[in-house]
Amino acid sequence: EGRLVRQFPTAAGFTDGVFNATLDDREGNLWFTTANGVDRVRQARLATVALPPGFVPALSVTPGDDGTVWIGNTDRTGAYDFASFVLAPDGSRRTTSILDVSASHRAPDGTLWFGNDASLWRVRDGETRRWPLPPELAGRKVQAMTTGADGALWVSLIGHSVHTFRDGVWRKNGDRAALAGPTAVSLATDRQGRTWFGYTDNRIAILDGNTLRRYGPQQ
Repeated sequence: EGRLVRQFPTAAGFTDGVFNATLDDREGNLWFTTANGVDRVRQARLATVALPPGFVPALSVTPGDDGTVWIGNTDRTGAYDFASFVLAPDGSRRTTSILDVSASHRAPDGTLWFGNDASLWRVRDGETRRWPLPPELAGRKVQAMTTGADGALWVSLIGHSVHTFRDGVWRKNGDRAALAGPTAVSLATDRQGRTWFGYTDNRIAILDGNTLRRYGPQQ
């Protein structure tokens, strides 16, 4: 017995309610001809993911391996205490031990990083490792991360400067005095290995090797 999978009324965009011919092409598109035109129906390229009740708009969404997506919840107050979960391409979900994610980053080698105001998590080769923030940084949320050309993780903490993190060792401003001052609110590394620091008031800085260049509104 047949089962109705989906119904497309004329209001959905068909040029007429009577089809004269149909075609199923090799890309999986369905074609219909009517007295008024030719209509195509294809699989939507975007899929909607229903989130658990209580997930807030400030989500952390990070691509994992094999088409998975890691989704983290920022707020853990009251009824909003949810761990991050991994969404597989088939729609199945797996919960994780990573909580209260305020920033996330996928490194070029596929390593995933997650941070909040207490910890950094690293997910690599299926294993999750956690480091607590140093006492002088605890309580300041991680707001941005990127991997520099040398493989060190750059971390920006709200109102508390940028730092590099490697093998459990933190270095304020990456031991670069030129980065002292206002805290960068966004971080990115381009294909040439240059690390970009974004600031408020239309200002950026670019670290290219050991050379730091700054640009402001006049540029």
